[in-house]
Amino acid sequence: NWVIPGEKLSFISQIWPPFGGPAISMITIDLEQHGDTTTLKLSDNLLGKVDEKMRESLDAGWKMLFADGLKNYVESA
Repeated sequence: NWVIPGEKLSFISQIWPPFGGPAISMITIDLEQHGDTTTLKLSDNLLGKVDEKMRESLDAGWKMLFADGLKNYVESA
């Protein structure tokens, strides 16, 4: 795991067979400041048993968490 406060968070996670694995997920979240705006960039690299259904599920999950949840929360504060 790697943390640079206010800039980067990197970690590794396991995806177990009941959720489509076995696979390893290597996730990096970068925060970029642009004046009063912060851009979040997420990279999720997968190694192992990965099919299109899993990729679509992970993509939808990340969008729900960040594009819908966190973005709406931050912009309403």
